[in-house]
Amino acid sequence: MRFLGLIQIVLTSVILTAGCSDSEASPEVDPLPESIIPYLQIAGPGNDPVLVWVSNVPEPSKVVYGISGGPLNHVAQNPEPVRNHFQPLAGLGSDTDYDYRVVAHGAQSAIHSFRTLPQTKADGTSDPFTMVAYGDNRSNPDLHERVIDQIIQDGIPSLVVSTGDLVNSGRDSTLWFREFLIPANRLFSQVPVMLSLGNHDTDSETPWPHSLAQWWLERFTFPGQPDDVGYGRWFSYEAGGIHLIHLDSTQPGNLDQLAWLEEDLLSPESVNADFRVAIFHHPPYSSGGHGSNENVRNAWEPLLLQHGVELAFNGHNHFYQRTFPSFGGKAAVNKMDKKGGVDFVRSDGTGIVYIITGGGGAPLYSPEPADYVVLSVKERHFVRMEYKAGEIHCTAINDSGSVIDEFVVGH
Repeated sequence: MRFLGLIQIVLTSVILTAGCSDSEASPEVDPLPESIIPYLQIAGPGNDPVLVWVSNVPEPSKVVYGISGGPLNHVAQNPEPVRNHFQPLAGLGSDTDYDYRVVAHGAQSAIHSFRTLPQTKADGTSDPFTMVAYGDNRSNPDLHERVIDQIIQDGIPSLVVSTGDLVNSGRDSTLWFREFLIPANRLFSQVPVMLSLGNHDTDSETPWPHSLAQWWLERFTFPGQPDDVGYGRWFSYEAGGIHLIHLDSTQPGNLDQLAWLEEDLLSPESVNADFRVAIFHHPPYSSGGHGSNENVRNAWEPLLLQHGVELAFNGHNHFYQRTFPSFGGKAAVNKMDKKGGVDFVRSDGTGIVYIITGGGGAPLYSPEPADYVVLSVKERHFVRMEYKAGEIHCTAINDSGSVIDEFVVGH
C-alpha cells in the first residue's frame, strides 16, 4: 500500500476523561481535564486516508481539516453514535502540510498539523524525507517524554517507527495512556507512529504464543483487514522510497507469518523499492542484555537477505547497538568505507545492518563487546533516518541531544 495510491495515513484520537473504557474506568489514571488526545497512524486497506479515534461514550464523529495556513474547509463525519471512530479523508496531496481539529463529546481539540509523506516515483525512489526509530519506552513516562522532547527539538520527522514494548504490561489499560500516549502526544499528534509488537505489549496471561492485548487492537490501527490472520502483528507499507516491514518476533516460527513474509518480499512494492527496512522487537544479533535471539535469526534472516533487506531495527535490549553487515552469525567487518567522515555501508546483498534501539525510557541494560558489534552505548536515545535517493543517513542521538553514532547505508 502506498500513500495517495501508495500509503495511507490514519489519525487516532482518544477522548481522555478516565483513561480507559466505560467498563474498566480506573482511579489509577492521574486526573486530567477533559481533553482530546490525537495521534497519527498509517493504515489500510484502500487508498483513502482515514481518521480514527476512540471515545469513552458513543457519539457522532467529526473532523475538520485543510492545507496548513488555510481554512479547515474539509469535513469528515459520521452522524451515528459510536465509540470506535473511523473517518476516511479525501483530497490529501503528497509531501504537503495539513491542519486538523477533532470535534467530539461537545468539545474540540486544538488545531494540530502534520505533513504527508512523499509519493514513491516510478523508479522506486522519492523526494527526501526523515524518519525516526525508537523503542522500549515502557515503565518510565518521564524518561519517555525526555526522548520525545529531544526528537521534537531535532525537527519533526515524517514518520516514527517503534521497535516495541510500549508499556510494561499489555493487560493494564491505564498504562497505554500513562506510559505511551500521554508522554508522546506532542509528537504523535504531528506525525504517524507505526508499531511493532513487543513481548510486554501482549496479553501475557494467555498461553504462549500470547494473544494480542485488547488495547493493542482497540487503540491502534494497522494496514490490512481486521480479519487477516496476522492483523496487528505483521504488515508492510511504503514510505517514499522505503518499503517497511513490521514483524511479530514473539512467534518467529509462525508458518502464516513466514508465508506472508516471503510473499511480501516478492511483491512489486518490495522488489521495486529503493530500500527495504525491517522492524521487529527481538534482535537476531545482540551482545548484552537478553543477548541474540537465534530463533528469529534462523527463521527470517535468509529470507530478508535474499530479498534485499538492507537494514533492520530491533529493541528488547535497553541500549543502542549497531552491527557490521551480518549474516549467519558472522560479520563482514571489511564492508564499510567512509563517506563524509562517517561509516558508509554499501548494500551489496552480503549482510544486514542490525540496529538495537531500545533506549526509549525503560531501565537501561549494559551492552557487551562482540566481533559483530561496531558500537554499543548505554543511553536513552532514538535513531534519526534521513532518506534521499540511493541513501539512508542514520544518526543515533541521546536524550540530551548528543550524537552517539552516525552511519550511511547506500547503493
